[in-house]
Amino acid sequence: MNTPTAVAAALAISLSTVACFARGEMKITTTWQSDAFPQRVLSRVLVLCIVDDGDVQRYFENRLAKALEERGIEARTASDLLPHVKRDGTRKVDREALEAAVRATGYENILITLLASRHVDTDYVPPTWTPTAGGYYGWYSWGWGAVYHPGFEVDTTRLTIESRLYETASAEMDWMAVASVTDPRNIDDAVGRFTRMITDRLVREAVHGSAAMRGGAEKHARAGVVQ
Repeated sequence: MNTPTAVAAALAISLSTVACFARGEMKITTTWQSDAFPQRVLSRVLVLCIVDDGDVQRYFENRLAKALEERGIEARTASDLLPHVKRDGTRKVDREALEAAVRATGYENILITLLASRHVDTDYVPPTWTPTAGGYYGWYSWGWGAVYHPGFEVDTTRLTIESRLYETASAEMDWMAVASVTDPRNIDDAVGRFTRMITDRLVREAVHGSAAMRGGAEKHARAGVVQ
């Protein structure tokens, strides 16, 4: 079960997984970065997704790793190094095992992504009648063939997904982004859009931060004050 089709089948059974992402609205609502982040060199990243289903974890990590590599960053998936990690803790690896896996890669960063929340809102759409016009006779005539549209409920599913980038040497968080997804529909399209959106933002902010640092250094160098 390592194809998009097989993963989609698994998600049809388990809607609590991250991969039940949306074909609807998707946007980043919050970002944060540490003061040290602009000074980091973002070159090698270990990707870890915390998902209920092991096949979904591998699929999601592979898509994230591919998106990073397309942007010039070497990436490796945690599912290649660790047993499947469940959020309920029953198969969670211990700290020593995770740290050993991180050391084995020699990577400077680890990107951890999880489904932070899943909420369903239910709205009621009231009943309606087919509109009419034409005075009292229009109303009278309409009454013989009126069409009644009963009310109904509409469910809207809202997911919150959080990605955090840590520097492995210090174990400190360097960067964070929170994304909002509305109305889950299609796994392949949604995971693809989410991974592109997150990696674009991460790489853009890392590049801009590094460029700002380099620009400042060059400015000071021209002024003869670089230490």
